[in-house]
This record gives sequence, C-alpha cells and structure tokens, in this order.
Amino acid sequence: MGRVLRGAALTGAALLLVSCGVQTTSDASEEPSPSSEGLIGAMWLLDDLDGMAPADVAPVTLMFERYGGVVSGSGGCNRYSGTYELSGTSLEVAPELAVTRMACPEPVMEVESSYLAFLPEATNVSVEGERLTMTGADGAPVATFTAQSQNLAGTRWVITDFNDHFGTVVSSIDGTDPTVAFVQDGTLNGTGGCNRFTAAYTTGDGIITISSLAATKNKCAEPDGIIIQERRIKTALKTAATYLVEGDVLELRTIDDEIAVRMTSTD
Repeated sequence: MGRVLRGAALTGAALLLVSCGVQTTSDASEEPSPSSEGLIGAMWLLDDLDGMAPADVAPVTLMFERYGGVVSGSGGCNRYSGTYELSGTSLEVAPELAVTRMACPEPVMEVESSYLAFLPEATNVSVEGERLTMTGADGAPVATFTAQSQNLAGTRWVITDFNDHFGTVVSSIDGTDPTVAFVQDGTLNGTGGCNRFTAAYTTGDGIITISSLAATKNKCAEPDGIIIQERRIKTALKTAATYLVEGDVLELRTIDDEIAVRMTSTD
C-alpha cells in the first residue's frame, strides 16, 4: 500500500512539473509580428537615422499618402516626393525622388542627404503604436519615427501666409504677427495684427470647420494694409476645409485643396 501511494505521489509530482513547464512555455512573452497597420496617412517625424538625429529647427517628415502611392515630406531643408509600393510590411520606394534645391546649414544638409539616400533603400516597415521602424536590406533597423499628433486643441500659431481671396498666397505684413490659438473648449482666438477675433472650430480625421467668427472693430492706420490683411485672414480661415500638422507647420486648405492659411508653431 505504501509503495502504491509513493508511486502515485511521484506520478503526481511529475505531472505537476510537466504542467508547470507547459504553463511557463505558454506564458512566455512573444515578440509581436511586424505590422504596417497605421503607416499610411499618418505624419511621421524622424527620431533617429543610424545614430543621427535631425536638428530641432529642421524636422524630417514622412507621409505615405492614402491614394496614388505617393510618399512625401521634408528632409529638414528641402521638400521631396516620390512613389511607393507596400505589400504587408515589405516596402519599395522608387529611387527617382523629386527634391527641391534649397541650401541650408551643413548639419541639416548632412542629415537630409543621408535620409534621402536611405529612403529608396528601405525594405521593410514595422509600426508599433506611435512608433515606426524602417529597416535596410540586411534587416537591421536604420530609421525610427514617431507619429505626430494632429490634435490642435491647446496649440498656438503665428500666421505666415494666407490666401488673398484672389487665388494668390501672400505673406503676412512684417511686424504684425497675426496669431491663432485653438482652445480646448472648441473656440479659436486670434488677431490679424490689429483686432482680436474669435470663432468656433471642430476637427476630426484631417477635417476642420471654422464658423461663427466675430471680431473687434478697431481702426488701425499702420502699418499700411493692416485692415485689408485682417479681413482676408478672417475670410481665409472660414474657407478652411482640411488641415495637416507637419513638424512645426500647420497648413489649412480649402475644399479645392488650395492653401487657405499657413502657420508656424509658437512652442
């Protein structure tokens, strides 16, 4: 009888060990499978390129557009655009990138040159939450990005350019510093350089609506053209239909995809 009990006890212990072993194996954390979900349509800011980081004043941006297979952004100095193909996590960017030809300080140009050389060589992407990793031909991570927030609430901007209502984008008058602030409660406050204005706004999925705009009625004589500027800025704001934050720039566009207002962040 003692032998039977001892055998049963040993068998139970063995089953317990096996059970524990199986449990340990099933609970072992596994690396998540690479995914490209969330890649397209997001604005990505470069954090690191093989040990190089872009300057704070010259963010490097990347967007894979939803339609047309277009990839575009800023290298920190120049704008670029091209085409891409995506299959699962496999990426192919056409080597013939169109790039503007502005000159910037050498540290900025060094990052930009390396980035634009790498982009057509990227072979795979992996998106985990707000983070994008791009790898080269050897499978090693080369570039990492963070998705840029498109939430306008709580942000403040200086208007640099606006549509003059005749189809031309003009710059703000020097020294007037027209501003726009998006308040958390859905109101927009700003100035055209003389008068204060306020409006209601809503945003969502790249769409913006600005309505119920009201303003004070001071009459400023200087600088020349300030009242006309204010009137045109208010009109341009009301025509805004879409928006995009890219680096330190906010661009509002009309329903016809024309620039309504362009601003830079004050942060």
